[in-house]
Amino acid sequence: MPPTDVDFEMCANLVPVAKSNQETLDSLLRGEVIVSPHPVVPMASGPIDWDADPFDRNWRHSFHTLRWLSPALWGMSQGDQRAQEFWVQTVRDWVVHNATSIAEQRPQAWANMVDGIRALRLVQGAPYVHKYSPDDLGWLVDSLRDHMHWLANEANLGHSNHALHQHEALFTVASVLGNRELADLAVRRLEELFFQHWSEDGMNAEGAIAYHHMNYLWWQQVVAVLERAGSGAGKEFRAVLNRAPINLAHATRPDKTFVPIGDTDSGRPTRVDHAVAKWVLTGGARGEPPTDNVLVHPDGYIFGRSGWGEFERDFAEETFFSVTFGRYKVHGHEDGGSLTYSAARVNWVVDPGKYSYSHETPIRKHMVAHDSHSLTYLEGRERKRSVPVSLMRSSIAEDTYDFTFSDPGYAEAVITRRVLDLG
Repeated sequence: MPPTDVDFEMCANLVPVAKSNQETLDSLLRGEVIVSPHPVVPMASGPIDWDADPFDRNWRHSFHTLRWLSPALWGMSQGDQRAQEFWVQTVRDWVVHNATSIAEQRPQAWANMVDGIRALRLVQGAPYVHKYSPDDLGWLVDSLRDHMHWLANEANLGHSNHALHQHEALFTVASVLGNRELADLAVRRLEELFFQHWSEDGMNAEGAIAYHHMNYLWWQQVVAVLERAGSGAGKEFRAVLNRAPINLAHATRPDKTFVPIGDTDSGRPTRVDHAVAKWVLTGGARGEPPTDNVLVHPDGYIFGRSGWGEFERDFAEETFFSVTFGRYKVHGHEDGGSLTYSAARVNWVVDPGKYSYSHETPIRKHMVAHDSHSLTYLEGRERKRSVPVSLMRSSIAEDTYDFTFSDPGYAEAVITRRVLDLG
C-alpha cells in the first residue's frame, strides 16, 4: 500500500493531538524526558539509549510508548519546525532500533499495551509528517503497518485494560490504512472484552476503584473513536458506561476521594460528566446525589453511608464504610472481607491502596497481601489467594445494615466476619 493511501483526515479525526504549552515543548527540545510521575531524565547527547532504565519497569514502558513526545506533536500541529524535526528524528530513531524483527531482544518496546499506545502516537503524527516532511512518510507508514499486524496477532495480546489499548490501536491503525478486515477484528475483540469486564449496571471487573474510573474514561474514548469512524458498536458500550458514575459516586468517601480499594491512590471522579459525580466532587454544591445510601454489588463491593449531605449534615460530616468480598481481581488485593470506615472528617480505617507496579519489590508484595488489610488472619499460616470470600448474609432495613462474610481460604479454619451498622 503506497503512503498516499493513508487517510490523513481520519488520522486527525480519530486521534486528535492533545494540548500542550510552549514551556513543556521547550523542555523537551532541550532533551528533558518527562515521564510522569518520575523525575525529569536528561537525554544524553548522541544516539538515544533505548535500553535506558533510570527507574523501573513503569518508566521503561512509558519511554517506549513515545507519549513523552506529545509536546512535540502539539508543536508540529502549531507549525513549529523545531518540534517537527525533533519528533521525526526521534521516532525514526525508535523505528530503526526497535523493529518487530528484533522484538525478542527488547521486549519492553513491544510489551502489550505499550505497543498500542505507541501506535496511536504514530497515527497522530502522520498528517503532520505528510504536510511538513513527506520524504519521511514511507518509513512511518511501514511502521504503522508493522504495528497493525503485530496487534492483530493474538499471541501478542495482553488482558484487561492492556488489551483495551491494543484493540483500540488496531481499530485505529487499520481504519486509517483502509484495512477493513482488521478493523472489524478489532471491533469484535472490543465487544468481547467489554462484556467480560463490565456488568450490565456499570461495574468494572478490575478490582480497584481507580481502575473503575480509568476504564470508564478509556472506554468513553473508545466509544468516541468508534463513533467518529462510523461504527455502531459503541452504542451498546455507552448504555452500560452511563451507569458507571453511580458506582464511582458510591465509592467516594466524604473527603471527596476514592476509597483506596485495590491499586487505588487518592483519586477523585474527575472528568465524569454526570450529576452524581458533580455532587461528590463539590460536596453537594452542584449535581444530584444517588438515590440510595448503600450499594451492595454482587461482584464484590459494599458501600454504605449515613447520607449524601443533603439534609442535616454536610457531605464531609457523613459516615462511610466499605467492605470487599468475592474473587481475586487483576488490580485487586487479597482483601476479601476488608473494612474501611470514615466519620467526623477522619478516615479511621483504611486500606493500603496502590504502591507502585514493581511487583518484585517487598513493599509492593506487603501492600497487596491479605495480612496488610483490615482483616483477621492466622499468623504464620498460608491463605490460598484463589479462594474467594463470600457474602453469606445481607440485610438492609431503614438505616441498619447487617452483613456476614465467610473466608474459607485457610486449610485449618473458616473465618466469619460480621459488619453491623446501626445508623
